[in-house]
Amino acid sequence: MQEDARKSPAVTLATKVARLSETLAAECHDTVFRQVHFTRPKSSGELVQLQEADIQILRETEVLVCENTFVRLFPSFVKYVPKLKWMHYNVAGIDSIFKAWEGECPPHFIITRSPGFSGIEMADYVIGHVIARERKFKEMARCQEDCIWNTEFCNFRRVSELTIGILGVGDIGSQIAKQCKNHGMTVWGLVKHEHLIRERTSHVDVYKFSAELEQLLAECDYICNVLPSTSSTRGLLSGKMLSACAKKKSVFINIGRGDIIDEESIVSAIRNGWISAAILDVLPVEPLPATSQLWKMPEVTITPHMATCFHVPFICQRFKDNYQKFVRGEEMNHVVSWQSEY
Repeated sequence: MQEDARKSPAVTLATKVARLSETLAAECHDTVFRQVHFTRPKSSGELVQLQEADIQILRETEVLVCENTFVRLFPSFVKYVPKLKWMHYNVAGIDSIFKAWEGECPPHFIITRSPGFSGIEMADYVIGHVIARERKFKEMARCQEDCIWNTEFCNFRRVSELTIGILGVGDIGSQIAKQCKNHGMTVWGLVKHEHLIRERTSHVDVYKFSAELEQLLAECDYICNVLPSTSSTRGLLSGKMLSACAKKKSVFINIGRGDIIDEESIVSAIRNGWISAAILDVLPVEPLPATSQLWKMPEVTITPHMATCFHVPFICQRFKDNYQKFVRGEEMNHVVSWQSEY
């Protein structure tokens, strides 16, 4: 047992997720997890401060477990991790990684991500907002505040009568498609490449490719973006792109990445009547400044990037599965591709 422990790689946690270290230690009995403490600089010109003890831990680290806060600082830490072989990222979206390394050489170590845990939660978010909007829950709440008995809310569309277009039918998009299909919705999905029959999900009725985006926008009552932030998706819906939604006055839901559309384009799409509403969990600038006109627009619903949250048991399982492969020298799952940007 001592010999196995001696050969175990040095694993370090740079995370602020509650109970993660304790849960990982319980799952991986023969592995010692060490924690480093860090503080994000208040300005871009301020240097990251590390205690000497944390620097020594990083110098011996072969495996690093972290998430967004640490990744954004990471290029300044590279000099401290000469032995690093693998960095495990506790979330699915990896645009923070590419932004952090912008202008830098690709890292010398493997990076893996943790897709899958957020799909169900994000699907619940989408369905919840669809139902709330169609059944006019927000309007009913206002009537209750004003002590008004209003029976006019019986005029609504059934969810099963609606069509939703999902931009990005990967792990998360497929879960959203499944939930929507379970509610009887017609589901369109936008994909970058032609999906082989065996890769398609039965929950998507119509597949469209990126070049057919405007056709999808024109035929759907709801448009839900779950695309990652890449060079091909940034600004994809900006400008007049959402004018294609004018036929059905679609509702735009964004739970992917905020940089798919700029704020002015959202405001313009609403004011021009191209879309009837926007439900935004992600925005071009976060936190959204108090001066943003989106706050005051009645057609807009804003949530503070909380369509999903960390699910510790799932994160631990993702790490454990890859950790066992790493120790055995096998190919790991969910390896980040520097060329594909995901």
